[in-house]
This record gives sequence, C-alpha cells and structure tokens, in this order.
Amino acid sequence: MAIFFNFEFIISEIFLSLSILFILFYSSFFFKKDIQNFVIYSFIFIFINFIFINCEVYNIVKYFKVINLFGGILVNSVFLCFSKFIIVFFSISCLLVSTFFLKSKNIKRFEYSILVAISVLGMLFLVSSNDFISLYLAMELQGLSTYILAGYSSRSAFSTEAGLKYFVVGSFSSGIFLLGSALVYIGTGSVSFNDFFIIYNNCCPSTVVILGMSLILCSLGFKLGSAPLHMWLPDVYEGSISPVSTFFAVVSKIGVFCFIIRIIYGFSDSCFFFIQPIIFFMGLSSLFFGVFSALYQRNIKRFLAYSSISHVGYILLCINSGSFFAIKSFFVYILLYLPSALAIWILVINLNQFIYFKNSKYITDLSGVSKINVVLAVSVVLILLSMSGIPPLAGFFAKFSIIFSMVNNGFYFVGIMSIFFSMVGAFYYLRWAKIVYSDSYLFNKNMEVVIYSFNSVSSYIFISCLYIIVFYFIDPFLLNVYSTYVAKYIF
Repeated sequence: MAIFFNFEFIISEIFLSLSILFILFYSSFFFKKDIQNFVIYSFIFIFINFIFINCEVYNIVKYFKVINLFGGILVNSVFLCFSKFIIVFFSISCLLVSTFFLKSKNIKRFEYSILVAISVLGMLFLVSSNDFISLYLAMELQGLSTYILAGYSSRSAFSTEAGLKYFVVGSFSSGIFLLGSALVYIGTGSVSFNDFFIIYNNCCPSTVVILGMSLILCSLGFKLGSAPLHMWLPDVYEGSISPVSTFFAVVSKIGVFCFIIRIIYGFSDSCFFFIQPIIFFMGLSSLFFGVFSALYQRNIKRFLAYSSISHVGYILLCINSGSFFAIKSFFVYILLYLPSALAIWILVINLNQFIYFKNSKYITDLSGVSKINVVLAVSVVLILLSMSGIPPLAGFFAKFSIIFSMVNNGFYFVGIMSIFFSMVGAFYYLRWAKIVYSDSYLFNKNMEVVIYSFNSVSSYIFISCLYIIVFYFIDPFLLNVYSTYVAKYIF
C-alpha cells in the first residue's frame, strides 16, 4: 500500500524533530545559566510523549503490513514501531543515569542531552529508511552527534582522543557505504530498496551489486564494532565519559541491527546466499576476538567493550540463519541482554561513589566490595552470571533462544561454536565474582572508607534491571509470544 506524503504515520519523528529545535532554541537564550538538568528532564518528558505517540501510530500501522511514505523514501510497520519503542525507552534510561554523573563531574553544558536526542532521531530515521540516500542521511545524523558525544569532556585528553578516533573511523565507514551504494546503483539503476529487491529476487545479482552489498555490510560492521572492524571500539569506550559509553553500548547499535534484519530478509534465498558468508565471517570473528580479547583486559570499560563485541557476534550469527525464528530470537536476546548491559554500566557510572579510590577504572578496584557492601556484591555477581548465560537467570534464556534458532535452521556447527565461546566467556565473567568475593581486601585498613550508595534514580533503574534478570524465568513465554507477533510484520 503506497501512501504519499502522509504525515500521520511519521508524526512521532516529526514531534521529536520539532521538540529538539525548540529546546535548542530555548537553551541558546539561557546558556549562561545552569540549565543542564532542566534540558535533560525536558527530553525525558519528550521521549515519554514520543512513546505514547508511537503507540498511536502502531495502532494504525498494525492494520497494514507496510506503510510506504514520501514515495517510498521511508517506511513504517509493526516491526519498526516496536524497534523505535526499544530505542527510545533505553535512551530515557541512559539520560536518567547520566544526571548525577554530570553533576558530580561539574559538567554543566546543556548540549549533552540535545546531542543524545539528535542521535536518537537519526536512529529512528535509520530503521525507517527505504533507500540508500535516506539511509546515508540518517546514519550521518546519528554519527555526527555521536562523534561530538565521544569527545564531550574537553578537559580530558582521553575524551578528545576518543572523539577524534571515532570521527576518523566513522568518516571512513561512511565513505565505504557511499562507494557500495554507488556500485549498487550502477547495477540496478535505482537507490530504492523496493526496486532493488524486485530486480534481484527475480534474477541472479551481478558481480557489481554483490561487491556493493559487501561494502555496505562492511560499513555497517564498522558502525556495530564487529570484528575484524572493531579496533576503534575499546578506545572510544575507554576515552568517552561513562554516560556516553553507556549510550553507545546500550542504544546506538539497535538501529543498525534492525536495518540489517530488513536488508537480509528482503532478499530471496538465492540472493541471500551471496551475502550470507560475509555476515557469518563477521559474526564468528566477533565472537572469537571479543571473547579471547576480554580474557586479558584489566580496564573495566575495555573489558565491557570486548564483551559487547562478542554479543554482537551472537546476534549476527543468529540473524544470519535467515529464518522467521531468528528474528524472534533477536528481539528476545536484545530485550534480555540490554537490562544486563544497562545495569553493569550503571555500576561503572557510580563506581567512584561507593569505593575508596577516586578514579577507579580497573576490575581489581572491586576487590573486597563484598566486605563493605554485601547487597551490591550480590547484585554484581547476579548480573555477571546472567551475561555469561547461567540458568535460571535471564541471560540463559537469551543465549538459549539464539543458539536454538541456529540449530533449528541446520547451522549445527555455528551452534556448537557459540556454546564453546559462551563457555570461554563464562570464565572472565566469573573472574569478576572471584575479585568481588575471594580476592584480598585491598583497602588500607588505616584509612577511613566512606561508602556511598547509588543515587535514587540510578538505584531504581538498577533494581528494575536486576528484577528482570532474576525473575524472568517465572514467565518467559510472554516475551516470546510478543516477539513472535512482531517478527511476523517485518515486511
């Protein structure tokens, strides 16, 4: 069903765009005042309103399979509405946990939340893009704001370095994407995904198109930080301030994954065969480099960066199986992994508040936490056990869903390799538990240790994530049912 210039199906993005412009205009007149918290909470309110508007759009879209907008430049569907809900919901969480950190570090500039909102807007347009031009513009809208966020702390040389590295790598990946898009245009004569799928689902794709799609997937691999294109990711995570690293780890990859799913499942089996080896190689190498590189990490942020690379590998191998069940497993994995990732990054953000060391950045700095904060130690161990896939925690169901989708589609070798890497990954997660509980108490007994708790907002979000992690096993079928429903409406 083609609908031209029908704004009601994209009203949520229009609302967010106008809200960003209004807040930016308003803040520019009051930049001399400390209005950072006001701007942050304003965007939280705007994001909540976005969710309600998106629910109204969802109620309209669910009666159609796909809604084409502006002559096919953008598209909307139940799958995309649900993806946008995930992006905005976790963006709200990232903004909430950043307030106390920015205040404690005396970072008073109001641009932080505006940049986050612009990046979110880019992700929303990215998942709805339906041709290569709109996709490139959406990627650049997201990318330019994240480059600035990576170097947001101008007083830190590490943050400036992270922003510069991210900018150079992002510009390089954008160039590769443009080259790949140009090759696809040469082979098809169109930049529209609809025309692209119609042409090459009826005939064998040419060498030029295969090369173009390969370059596009490599560019998206840069954005995801998947191996072997991952070397920038640990440096950016380490150099950026903790709230920005949290946003990168939790939110920024969701839009790219959703777009890759739309691309993969738009191909017929004969065409998908040509790009399947590329995704398989990226997924398996991400697992290998992510797991084995994390074994040697002592810095907390770098460790979590390599851990996220391994999780990217799991997701790529899952969606590479090319089945309906893989889409459902993707949503299950995302919705169970993100609470664990958010909880562990809340720990990183608040790390300096509850242990003696002022600039804690190493895993060994958690040594002896069980002796001064038992509840925190138990919470950390539960989160790590969930990320390693230990039953009956939520992470076990996430990995089981991923591996079962691989085996169910005949990818037995991939499933066995995933289990092997999961076993190796469990080692470095359990090492955290050893440090928290078994290592020697490294604090100086002659010095007073002042223990601070999480701030109230972070503690509420942390407890909510922990609740999902621990008690998901009571009713794991509700998420499976809804993920199945959403996966039906990808096209």
